[in-house]
Amino acid sequence: MRSVFRILTSYAAWLGERNRALRHIVSALDYGYLYNGFLQHSDPELSKRLFDDYVSGELNWLLWKHVMPLGVIASLIEPYHQLMRILTFPSLGAL
Repeated sequence: MRSVFRILTSYAAWLGERNRALRHIVSALDYGYLYNGFLQHSDPELSKRLFDDYVSGELNWLLWKHVMPLGVIASLIEPYHQLMRILTFPSLGAL
């Protein structure tokens, strides 16, 4: 019983490390600007920045800079996806 507890404790610590890595990566990038300023055009405060980035060509670099880490983010999220698949087993089929 203690070994199962140790395994679960180390797995939770491992997930916590991945969570900290995800937070670090996402906080270093500017996804809020991309979503609210570029994709949704919903934040009027970001309109000038979007226009300036578009005219200067900086928008291409900004998009590339935010696409590159998506592979790392996807790999860090994979254990959470597996955990949710296990916790929601059996999955419901078509109703």
